[in-house]
Amino acid sequence: MSIPFAGGGEEYRLSGIWGKTFSRGHILIAGDYTKVNELKRGDRSYLACPEAYIFREDGSRADLVDPRTGKPKCEDLRWGHVWTYNLADNLQLDGPGGPNTGLNTSPFPPGATRGPTVLMQYQYPGETLGVPTYGAPAYPGDFGLPAGWFPTGYNAASTAIQNGYHPFVEQQSLIPETSLVTAYAEGSYEITDSIEMFGEFLFNRRKTYQNGWRQFWNFGSTGDFYGTGNLYGTGTIWAQGWEGLNLISPTAITDQSDSSQKVDYYRGVGGLRGDFGGGSSSEGFSLLMGRGQDRLHPANGRSDGDR
Repeated sequence: MSIPFAGGGEEYRLSGIWGKTFSRGHILIAGDYTKVNELKRGDRSYLACPEAYIFREDGSRADLVDPRTGKPKCEDLRWGHVWTYNLADNLQLDGPGGPNTGLNTSPFPPGATRGPTVLMQYQYPGETLGVPTYGAPAYPGDFGLPAGWFPTGYNAASTAIQNGYHPFVEQQSLIPETSLVTAYAEGSYEITDSIEMFGEFLFNRRKTYQNGWRQFWNFGSTGDFYGTGNLYGTGTIWAQGWEGLNLISPTAITDQSDSSQKVDYYRGVGGLRGDFGGGSSSEGFSLLMGRGQDRLHPANGRSDGDR
């Protein structure tokens, strides 16, 4: 067995063999079982929450610090955001001078036809993001979003609180749960003094299971771009509360992306050997067969293969 100091990735193996010889033949049976426990990404601290590891000239860390944890920000895949595309220069915060007089969160670069994409993030119960959000739309086509949502990624403070490491990521399999079973049998028997019957059989099965996660998204508009009318007023048909002349892309995350495999292998050989007369020394047959099965969970996808 192989057991690391930290949990996860343990490997156990058990093997056995038995044989017997008798007056006119012999038999041999062997078996092997191997079990490998899953190693999840979260089982090792050095694999979780990747940090930027930026240093100043004096050697001190310069990483952005997430105020919710007091630790360097996790720099993994962004999750749970509504990606908002600036088409009409309407992503400006309110300021002391009134609506849209504050910081522009997506300024148009010189010569550009749209501004940088801004990731809108929800403030979950029990947390405080500590960054401002947009005011109520001040003119037709001005951007508006539901309560509890905040723009992120447009400066250091809003980037520090940008969600970039979901708990689902820690459940991802780095070493999948695996089991291996092997059985072998072999024997022979002397039918006559010159002819022997023989046979052997091999079976092997491998089963593997991987935990996974994935993101999915779509695109839509937040307003009536072409003046054709909108049953939901100034909002959007599929995301009420989002307003303005913008394209948005909600990006959700799910842990329903597991997969598994099962592979069976069979091999059989048998026959007669000895002196049959006429120069023949052996007669026999063989059988070779394998079967594989691949599953995705929880989807109904499945593929089987035989040979």
